[in-house]
Amino acid sequence: MFLFFFRRLFDNPWLCDCRIEWIKQLILTNNISLSNVRCHRPAHLQFKVIEDIDQKLMKCSGIEKRATNSCNAVSICPSACACTETTIDCRDRGLTHIPTNLSPNTLELRLEQNQITYVPPKAFYNLKNLKRLDLSKNNIMEIAPKAFEGLISLNSLVLYGNSLIELPNQAFYGLHNLQLLLLNANKIQCIHRNAFNNLTNLNLLSLYDNKIKSIANESFNELINLTTLHLAKNPIICDCNLKWLSILLNKKPMETSNARCESPKRVARRRISTLHHTKFQCKGIFRMYSSSFFRIYSHCGNKLVKKNY
Repeated sequence: MFLFFFRRLFDNPWLCDCRIEWIKQLILTNNISLSNVRCHRPAHLQFKVIEDIDQKLMKCSGIEKRATNSCNAVSICPSACACTETTIDCRDRGLTHIPTNLSPNTLELRLEQNQITYVPPKAFYNLKNLKRLDLSKNNIMEIAPKAFEGLISLNSLVLYGNSLIELPNQAFYGLHNLQLLLLNANKIQCIHRNAFNNLTNLNLLSLYDNKIKSIANESFNELINLTTLHLAKNPIICDCNLKWLSILLNKKPMETSNARCESPKRVARRRISTLHHTKFQCKGIFRMYSSSFFRIYSHCGNKLVKKNY
C-alpha cells in the first residue's frame, strides 16, 4: 500500500527539508524503492533521489518546526514557504515573483536566494507591520517607483547581491522608518536625484561594490540621520560634479568603507573622505568621460557639467 501511494507522488515539487524526514525513515523501515521521487528544493538537493539523500542533509532553519498549524495561518502562507504568526520564510524556494496574500501581522519576510527579477509598485502594500524585508541574492533587475509603499514600519531592507542597474525616483517612497538599506553587490550605475526621498530616518546606506561613477547633487538631501555610508569598490570620478559630496563628508564624516577615486589620474586612489573639495575639478572632462556615461547620466535626469575648466 505504501509503495503504491508514494509511487503516485513522484511528479511533485518536493521540498526536501526536515519535514519529510519521516518519508526517508519510512523508505528505510519498509525497504521501499522510490528511485523516481526527486527533490525540487533546496537548491543543493535539487534533482537528487530522495531515497539516496543522507537524512542529515534534510535540514530546517528552525522556523518550520515552530510553524503554526492553524487554518488561518495556512491560508495566507505561500506554497512551499514556512510561516509562524509573525515570520514568513521563503528562502531558496525557486520563487520568480513576490508572493501575494501575505498576513498583515508579518514582522519579518525572508525572500532571499530566489529568482525574483522585478519588484512591482505596492508589492507589499498590506504589510503595515513588517519590520524586516530580505530580498538579497535574487536576480532583481528593476524596482518600480513606490515598490515599497505601505511598509510604514519597515526598519531594515536588504537588497544586496542582485542585478540592479538603476534606482528610480521614489524607489523607496513611504519608508519613513527605514534605518538600514543594503544595496551592495549590485550593478548600479544610475541613481535618480529623488531615489532616496522620504528616508529621513535612515542610519546606514551601503552602495558598496557597484558601478557608480557619479551621484547627482541633492541626492542625499533627505538623509538627515545618515551616519554610515559605504561607497567603496565603485569607479568614482572625482570631478566638479561630485564636489558637493566632498563638502558633505567634510562636515559629516560618515563614509566608513574607505572609498577612493578611480579618476581623473591626478587624484586616482585618493580617499574621497579626505580629499579637499578644491581638488574636485573638471579639467579635461571630455577625455575623461565616455559617450555612454553621458547617456547614462542624462537618462538619470541629472545635469552633468561638460565644460573644461
